[in-house]
Amino acid sequence: MQIDDIYTRKIALGKAYTKKYDEIFSNYLNTINSIQSLVKTEQVADKPAAKIFWNKEQAKQSSNDTIAKRSPISIQAAADKFYKEFKAINHLYETEKYKLDIQEEPNIHTMTSTVNYKQKIMFDDMNEQISTRYEKLNKELKSGKYNFFEKAELKKQFKEFEANLKEKTYEELRQFRIMYYEALMKKDNKTIDNLENSLLSNLLSKS
Repeated sequence: MQIDDIYTRKIALGKAYTKKYDEIFSNYLNTINSIQSLVKTEQVADKPAAKIFWNKEQAKQSSNDTIAKRSPISIQAAADKFYKEFKAINHLYETEKYKLDIQEEPNIHTMTSTVNYKQKIMFDDMNEQISTRYEKLNKELKSGKYNFFEKAELKKQFKEFEANLKEKTYEELRQFRIMYYEALMKKDNKTIDNLENSLLSNLLSKS
């Protein structure tokens, strides 16, 4: 594909992404505004029997109770929905952009793009593993099955797991960067294609 054609398609892709992002963000803001309007309406209705709150937590809980009673969705649920939709369109955008990037002849730009996507995939996987392990740790710490010293050991094991996983991830990423760079210097397009396609397969598998 010609460079000009790739550039044109990237611009179109960027515009489509921006339009979709604006759409879901606007929907999110409208939902939040609707929830806040319901709270204000409830507060006005309650004015004849106004409540006195002794602290901010009581006031916050009262507001949450109002939202739960009057709104079909909570502020947190709205935020979660927006984040989920954002992740989905962001992933699609990155996948399509990467597919365009690697249609160029191998160069420093394609190397940077490939390494950046490799890093994103590896960091996402690393953070997911750490998050899962941390949730498991918290459940164990709250289970009441362990004494002070056993809890300390569990925390130590988690820290070791986290450190080892990060070291392994950084080393794998470093090796990947070296492989691409060496293949680029040797003009070994077959190795470069394998590296780029392995990453593309990974991205598409998460679609």
